[in-house]
Amino acid sequence: MLAAYNPFALKNLRLLGRAGDKRPLHLYWTGSGLEMDLRARELWVELEADYADLEPWISLMVNGRLVLRQMLPKGRHWLPLLRGLDPDKPHHIYLLKESQAMPTDPDSGILVHALRFDGELAPLPEPACRLEFIGDSLTSAEGGMGGPEDSEWRPIWFAGALGYPWTAARLLGGEARVLSQSGWGTRSSWDNDPGCNLPAYYEQVCGVVPEGGLGGDHAAYDFASWKPDAVLCALGANDLGAMGNPARVDPKTGESFRQSREDTAPLLEAMTAFLDKLRRCNPDAKIYWLLFGQREPLNELAQTAVQRHCAHTGDARCGWIELAPMAPTGARNHPGLDLHQAQAKALAEKLRALL
Repeated sequence: MLAAYNPFALKNLRLLGRAGDKRPLHLYWTGSGLEMDLRARELWVELEADYADLEPWISLMVNGRLVLRQMLPKGRHWLPLLRGLDPDKPHHIYLLKESQAMPTDPDSGILVHALRFDGELAPLPEPACRLEFIGDSLTSAEGGMGGPEDSEWRPIWFAGALGYPWTAARLLGGEARVLSQSGWGTRSSWDNDPGCNLPAYYEQVCGVVPEGGLGGDHAAYDFASWKPDAVLCALGANDLGAMGNPARVDPKTGESFRQSREDTAPLLEAMTAFLDKLRRCNPDAKIYWLLFGQREPLNELAQTAVQRHCAHTGDARCGWIELAPMAPTGARNHPGLDLHQAQAKALAEKLRALL
């Protein structure tokens, strides 16, 4: 017989993604969701979603394969996920948020109220590793769905479940958390907005989205609640982009801001300061800056920032990982799933040797 359960009452259900104390469960970031080993015939989930323009998307993976992707309607609904399963066999299931947190649409978000099934959840093995990814559109897997002809700025093109972060984590038998924002950087966004830098919001649950809707939570995050084995920072591409774009003039203050190739010292300082913050917040983790191809002066700046951080802190567990560039084979001039899968395999191999 089908029975409904509060997610927080299920001891064998793994809650994925950074979240705070708000109830019901909020799915803020890319790849947030649920993981379970289900022994049942049927599975439903009660979700509540909202948005003004940018609708949230979810995905369902069963035994390592993507079986469902869909946008969510506004309101609170019971959503049927699976029927007719063999209850004598465990089915490893991920229910994940595909799209990212949306600063321009604070209403956009997902709440998980309940699960309904007619069996039990088997105990999950402990993750072999816990990985935290910090990045921009590449880490959000924007463009992973779709092809080069797809150019609309829509959540449908995000591929949180099959992007390189979660794929690398699964290859390692691990768990991922993703904090990423398309267009954002270490010091500013691609168009020189200094308010769009992820380091400024790192210590909040989900500070990149204004509060008031389902999408934001500015409470201080409890770093002791989930301790990563490695923190992987992939920021910098948008800082480089800002160097080729005009200055931004703040409409309220009239102040002008622009990153420059002629003066990269402020970016180096910001990168070094972020490494200091990452170490302070994650004292037991290894920290790596991810470098995708030869992108100068980003690579040199990241390596120098690591060296400076290690020199003034004595940190011996911080470095960088060099990876191949990722061509724009997907939507919105971003890499497609083929490159995300290849990059995940390469990263997983490097992490096996490092962790």
